[in-house]
Amino acid sequence: MGRVSSQSGGLLGRLEGLAHADSRTWLHIGSVVGMFVVGAGIGLAALFALGKMEGAAAYRMASRPPAVAFEWPRIEDGTSDATWMPVSLRQDLESLAIGKITHDDPLSGESLARIGAALDETGWFQGHPQIKRSFRGEQPIISIGGAWRAPAAVVRFDGLDYLVAQGGVLLPARYSAGASGMPLVIGVSEPPPTRERTGALAFGKAWPGSEVGHGLELLKLSSMLPFANQIAAVDVSRHRATGQIELVTDRGTRVLWGGPPSKPLPGEIQTEAKVALLLDIVRRFGRVDAGQNRIEIFSDRVVIDRTASAVASAPES
Repeated sequence: MGRVSSQSGGLLGRLEGLAHADSRTWLHIGSVVGMFVVGAGIGLAALFALGKMEGAAAYRMASRPPAVAFEWPRIEDGTSDATWMPVSLRQDLESLAIGKITHDDPLSGESLARIGAALDETGWFQGHPQIKRSFRGEQPIISIGGAWRAPAAVVRFDGLDYLVAQGGVLLPARYSAGASGMPLVIGVSEPPPTRERTGALAFGKAWPGSEVGHGLELLKLSSMLPFANQIAAVDVSRHRATGQIELVTDRGTRVLWGGPPSKPLPGEIQTEAKVALLLDIVRRFGRVDAGQNRIEIFSDRVVIDRTASAVASAPES
């Protein structure tokens, strides 16, 4: 109790001392309090002004039309930074992205989500595209990149050539027959994939059935061999009935390969043996078709079909 009385006495004593303080003491106290109040006011005013400046800068930057910057896929030859994506397709993707930007806030999460959803449906990206926003000075930038699908060939169906990636994944480009200059798969019985709800082409989806996938497999293998410049197409018209596929040369002649490279049919020689056989034919005759209209190489001996017509079997070009 004595301790509490002592503390209370000390506090009362200080208050009593202030009550009897002279005007100089009160002036000093007043100046300290005044400096604190003024300083706090200046700080609040500065924060308010800074907030307005940042808000104005953000408004100026957000009100500028954003630039769309794609990270285009590169040619993977180790010698060039150029892209294989044609100018026309790049312009289509840029227009698509710009068209999905909302006008009220071009850098909003809604704009980025709309761009991502639209690009997802093009089929050009494996997984989702990576979309980021940034500023270059006061210029807003929407950067777009990701894992691009590369075109592998075109698939001819109903008089049109459809661009596909490996695995038969449909890409958003179509050409009149022979106009693409790409390797070709012909004789396909299934139509391209479509979306159930709308019936529109389903870019990013694999071509139905196994014909296209197996045809692309043989095209890829032949592209790595010395006679690649002699191969114009792969014909899969036999595939549904027999499982076999054919090479079509630049002269319209045929080489009946047999089952797909990854899974030869029962009774066939293995893929390595077929490749060795074709390399020997090219060495001896200078042509993968051995100078014939049609040959068969799926067994342990080459069979020549002298009744086949090369001209009638040639793909359109």
